[in-house]
Amino acid sequence: MASGGSRDFWTEVKRIRSNKCNVSCIVDGQSTANDIANFFAKKYNDLYSCVPFDVLAMEDVRRDITNDISNTGANTNFIITAHDVAAAVSSLKAGKGDGNKGLCSDYLLNACDDLFVHLAMLLTSSLCHGYAPDDMLLSCIIPIPKGKSCNISDSANYRGIALSSIVGKILDKIIITHFGDLLSSSALQFGFKAGRSTNMCTMVLKETISYYTENGSGVYCTMLDVTKAFDRVEYCKLFRLLMARRLPPVIIRFLLDMYTRHKASVSWNGTLSNRFCVHNGVKQGGVLSPILFCVYLMICLADLLPVELVALLVSALLAL
Repeated sequence: MASGGSRDFWTEVKRIRSNKCNVSCIVDGQSTANDIANFFAKKYNDLYSCVPFDVLAMEDVRRDITNDISNTGANTNFIITAHDVAAAVSSLKAGKGDGNKGLCSDYLLNACDDLFVHLAMLLTSSLCHGYAPDDMLLSCIIPIPKGKSCNISDSANYRGIALSSIVGKILDKIIITHFGDLLSSSALQFGFKAGRSTNMCTMVLKETISYYTENGSGVYCTMLDVTKAFDRVEYCKLFRLLMARRLPPVIIRFLLDMYTRHKASVSWNGTLSNRFCVHNGVKQGGVLSPILFCVYLMICLADLLPVELVALLVSALLAL
């Protein structure tokens, strides 16, 4: 390592110190890998269908997007170049899989330029027609224990980590690069911003509490319970917000197609559950998802609270 080997020192230290929890052989009375996978799939299916979009309202959204595309005429918003793809691929993290097809980010990181040309043609065609390939619609949810000392035979002590399409992540990165300014949130927000950290938000809170307590004043805090907020985003409202942000309609149409046809399955010890449809929530495992969630939450809270307080609340939620 001292001579400049390929291993990263801190990655090795983290690996040595890690003490990963093993999954249980029995979860809520289910004992086989297939039964456990489908048991979790039932739970996540219930979660991702708790606030389904209204079909008629979604048709109105589609119609308005189609009209916007007709009114804007021909433009280059949907053209993706090989250079765009290469830049997005270079920012991928190594060793990340998609959970379904066995495609790993390493394959793209070490690919030749010809592949970037073909991916650019694929993504451009998808945007042009507003239709995502089926492989880009799949997510794989892996339940992992919430802590090292929790009861791993209880399904309530697991949280789902979603793996999504590598190609979908490339498109997300390209959209952020080209249209990130249209998806920006308040400058007072700490989470998911370059050069910012949710630790800053925590520090501001602690300093504020300390200031008032040291000066003999009481401090009152309002807690907002938004359990599973990330997974309960309502699609029609989300896409109306994107339209109000003036995101190119061809981009919105493609995202809408990905969201409304999104499917997921659960992986448990190498066994995949039956697939189920996702009717609400931003796309788990998507690079663009945290940004869309911030846009959605900022608007929802702005109807009730001052913008400064909304920004701090969003930062606190992202810190959880």
